[in-house]
Amino acid sequence: MLGKVAKVVGLVLGGLLVVVAVLFGILAVIAVNFSSGGCGGTLATGRCVTANSDGWSVTSRFSHDTATITTAGRTIVVAPTQLVVDGRAVAVVAEDAKLIDVTVRDGEVSFIADGRVVNRTR
Repeated sequence: MLGKVAKVVGLVLGGLLVVVAVLFGILAVIAVNFSSGGCGGTLATGRCVTANSDGWSVTSRFSHDTATITTAGRTIVVAPTQLVVDGRAVAVVAEDAKLIDVTVRDGEVSFIADGRVVNRTR
């Protein structure tokens, strides 16, 4: 009789362990697929730069007229007249552009200047 009880308790605890493992797996998938971050600020020149990324971390460094954003293994520079991804100039931007939005999703970097799409690059 005691052996049967122990067997039932073992099966119940084993089943609970499986349920907990499945729940942790589901939470991990949700965390990876829905993780994102953002940052932003205003340069001394008055230009506002914002960045949003699906990467785990987004950091930014602002100097007088340049913003450097690091995220998802990429380094993105918003300079006075050009946009640079990983050391390669990808687009020209008007020096008087007041708002630059940078978005990194699924490996693609998108730039919007004053509401207009300027460039998308992988």
